[in-house]
Amino acid sequence: MRKATNKLNRMLNTWGRRTVTVVGYVLAWLFVVATLPLLLLATFVVDLFRQNRFATVRAVLMATVFLTCEMVGIVTSLLIWLFSFVWAGGDNARFIRWNFNLQQWWTATLFAAAQRIYQLRLEVTGDPIERGPIIVFMRHTSLADTMLPAALFSRRQGLVLRYVLKRELLWDPCIDIVGNRIPNAFVERGTGNISGGVEVVRRLMSGLTERDGILIYPEGTRFTPAKLQKALARLQQGSGARLHAKASKLQNVLPPRLGGPLAILELNENADAVFCAHVGLESAVTANDLLSGKLVGQTIRANCWRVPFAKIPRGAEAQTDWLYERWAKVDEWVGRQNL
Repeated sequence: MRKATNKLNRMLNTWGRRTVTVVGYVLAWLFVVATLPLLLLATFVVDLFRQNRFATVRAVLMATVFLTCEMVGIVTSLLIWLFSFVWAGGDNARFIRWNFNLQQWWTATLFAAAQRIYQLRLEVTGDPIERGPIIVFMRHTSLADTMLPAALFSRRQGLVLRYVLKRELLWDPCIDIVGNRIPNAFVERGTGNISGGVEVVRRLMSGLTERDGILIYPEGTRFTPAKLQKALARLQQGSGARLHAKASKLQNVLPPRLGGPLAILELNENADAVFCAHVGLESAVTANDLLSGKLVGQTIRANCWRVPFAKIPRGAEAQTDWLYERWAKVDEWVGRQNL
């Protein structure tokens, strides 16, 4: 009885949230499209006085692209549900594949638009990542770097990514609808623990092929110096004295939260690990950053290191030390780029 009640409550919460977000995003898109000429004219005049490389105009264009992608995603997700006939017992594998394709298109389109609107350049070095299965541990600095994996792993190599994301992103209707249809996982903010526990992780890890990858941001939140000090204090106050000694050497990244990464590594049967460091998106943390023009013309540099499955240690303690050692390498690389 309790399970049935909990399931009903989750369903009501989900559809209540989706009603609010879908209606809200549709109204926002209609407003932007209807007023776009006036918005562009007004922001053009503002930017002439601010001399910020037309950052406000660029922000309006990016918001328009984003909301349009949301509309396409919402409508397409409905069409996928209808024409896959999954509601009538149709092919579930085809349903999941179509939703994966939609997720790939959405992320790749947004990143490509950001590149053009903000005149971004992308330079990729390090180990070639041509095939999976892989588990990607990626640095997190801004909202924009959630789109970067599409450019690094999907658009270039055609890898299909399964994401570990924070639950707040469920307030984006496309991420909510499509992201919950396919093997993605959502993390409870401030814990690093994957919501749903072992079963969700098992679903995330099942059926990985050479075309698949899992992506997780082990820091759990965007890096700032203040957050680094807070994370170090948390380790010092808790039972993590050994980890605090390792984490205190970090300067450009946050210490990894272990809940999600260790849960994934525990069930890993054949995937290599890839550590991805990047710089160039630090100026896109807040809305004020985007409106300042700091992002315009930036060069995004990314470097990846691949660790074969056979070289990933077994056991939580050994994997913890290994994660910290690898994350220190990410920290060192970022520090060199910022010199």
